[in-house]
Amino acid sequence: MKKLSRVGIIANLEKKESPEIVQQVLTLASYHGWDRLSETATAACGLPDTVNVLQNPETLAHEVDLLLVIGGDGTMLRVARRVAGLGVPLLGIKTGRLGFLTQITSGEIDTAFAKLETGEFDLEERSLLAGSGKIGSENINEVALNDFVISRGIKSRIIELDVRVDDQFVARYLCDGLIISTPTGSTAYSLASGGGIVTPNANVFSITPICPHSFQNRTVVVNDRSTISVSVLSEKLQTILAVDGQKHFALNTGDSISFMRSERTISLVHFKGASFFNTLREKLHWAN
Repeated sequence: MKKLSRVGIIANLEKKESPEIVQQVLTLASYHGWDRLSETATAACGLPDTVNVLQNPETLAHEVDLLLVIGGDGTMLRVARRVAGLGVPLLGIKTGRLGFLTQITSGEIDTAFAKLETGEFDLEERSLLAGSGKIGSENINEVALNDFVISRGIKSRIIELDVRVDDQFVARYLCDGLIISTPTGSTAYSLASGGGIVTPNANVFSITPICPHSFQNRTVVVNDRSTISVSVLSEKLQTILAVDGQKHFALNTGDSISFMRSERTISLVHFKGASFFNTLREKLHWAN
């Protein structure tokens, strides 16, 4: 990354700590001599006239060297999907609970900014998963940083899904749902459903059934150059497709969605000395 001179600020103002952290970021960024920009939603917390306000995250991403995202992992997922492929790295500042994508706390901003100034960091590229298909008469094309989840609706009945990888039949799952996850998403819903933990730089995707009818059904790990196709076989049951848990589509019997590696990626700031496994131990309460 070129020498930092312009930073963009995006905050989730539903988090009560966010306005205070925004002001802290603005003060420290000014101290380092960086131009400060924001997007309209964040400006609602009140910003000085010296901050240039742009319309949305996509516009902001074109104008800055780094995006500072204030919130939780959900905020990071939302922003990452919107700016993926635009070439701007992200640094997440946590509000509340420890996350896997938000790297620093408000108490670490000063130290982090000093490291940004001196170049004591790397950029870690993360792959995204693309999902496309036709739902009824609607064509969808979505990307996910964590996962796509196909699940049952409000009725407590199992759904039936046909799964193929590169046109090879894998299984006909009778289950509550199915998770197709990236390495980044392996520590999210996939892990909670019994899937394995995958390091962020692994070139794979995981297919994990949710509460499968057969105990023989386990997570399947495939090369990330594969195409995963899922068709809905269930009749008279509501089936939902969720993108990073944030966008939802109702699926119909016979609908088929294909998942493959997106051409777009994102980059996360990774400070030297930080470790994915340290985060795992802290988040999952592993013994040291």
